[in-house]
Amino acid sequence: MSTNCCHKFTSGDDNSKDNELLINDLPKQRTWTRRLIDTIKCAVPGAVLVLLPKCPICMAAWISVGTGLGISVSVAGWVRIGLIIFCISSLSYFVISRIFVKLRKGTSDLF
Repeated sequence: MSTNCCHKFTSGDDNSKDNELLINDLPKQRTWTRRLIDTIKCAVPGAVLVLLPKCPICMAAWISVGTGLGISVSVAGWVRIGLIIFCISSLSYFVISRIFVKLRKGTSDLF
């Protein structure tokens, strides 16, 4: 029997490779907490993107009120652009990864 018991377990004699069952091959059930975490991971970048102020002056004011740090309007504009890029890229990643998982499973419903 293998000394590394966290990856596989055996039933029967130690020399038989036919009796080994890899834990990773077992079907995984998604619990409600996992589904909730996945939903939150998709919802947070979308909510940030929706609530993001459109002008750099408002962004500077939000940062000033939220953190107590005063920043210039040009820095606030760059922070705003960075947040937009981050939110769009993370939303794209979540959508593409969900499509690939559904295609790999062979299901027809993507969402």
